[in-house]
Amino acid sequence: MKTKIFIQIIAVILFVALLPGNAQELLTDGGFDTTTEIPLVTGDPSPDNAWYLYQSPYVTASAYIESGICVYNIPADGYPGDYTGDIQLIQSGFILQQNHMYRLSYDVRADAERDYGLFLGEAGGNWNSLIGYDKYDQHATTEWQTVVIDFKTPLIFPYHKLIFELGAFAVTTYFDNISLTDLGPYTPSIGILGTSLSGWDTDVDMQTADGIHYTLQQYLAAGMVKFRQDDTWLVNWGGTEFPSGTGSSYGPNIMVTNPGTYDITFNRETAEYSFTCIDNCSAFVGIAGMVVG
Repeated sequence: MKTKIFIQIIAVILFVALLPGNAQELLTDGGFDTTTEIPLVTGDPSPDNAWYLYQSPYVTASAYIESGICVYNIPADGYPGDYTGDIQLIQSGFILQQNHMYRLSYDVRADAERDYGLFLGEAGGNWNSLIGYDKYDQHATTEWQTVVIDFKTPLIFPYHKLIFELGAFAVTTYFDNISLTDLGPYTPSIGILGTSLSGWDTDVDMQTADGIHYTLQQYLAAGMVKFRQDDTWLVNWGGTEFPSGTGSSYGPNIMVTNPGTYDITFNRETAEYSFTCIDNCSAFVGIAGMVVG
């Protein structure tokens, strides 16, 4: 009887854990409750799903756990390296899912005000940041602060790393409650941008009812455009044909040869696109050989 009840309880726990909206924790021991030491790793392979350190040669620093807090001791009379990347607290090997929303959060303080670097994304390759390069520069004060960063995964990679880069400042820094949670899938946004609009930094987002087919009615000047997902260049499409064609990942800029107001369509799964001029249409003039990569 006890066995049957136990099995029923476990089934309920698993069912609740898998319900949408129940955030899943992806890091191991972000509260530093079970970690007893943090090893220094200087080469491959690095441990998965555990905390470890990287330090450049001649750096004088060490990390340890004290009362459930990670203390990265960088003595004032020591050598902290010349760059933030010379001292790193790392966890790697966690698995992310494409087109999900995630939340990274942690508590941090330091013995004096200091800057530090933050990276979460592709390990190796192009070292693409999933939280955005604008989130790399962080600042710690002598008071505990909670940092919360929500981010999307339009693209995932074979191997991911979370890195706190603490070099260049001889200031001891403290971490606790480091958490990475999966908040569930989201509907990707698709935007169009380029010289036919407001430049290459600001997207005009398209509308969608199903997360696959996207539409937009927009005036375009003669120039160039591309499509991209979630306002980032991690996933983008270009093409060699206008006014309709099939885009390719990281393809060339699409040449808008004729200014006018267009009904624009894009299929996120097939990358098929079309531009149908409906107003202010100039006579169509084809331009051969003018494709900008």
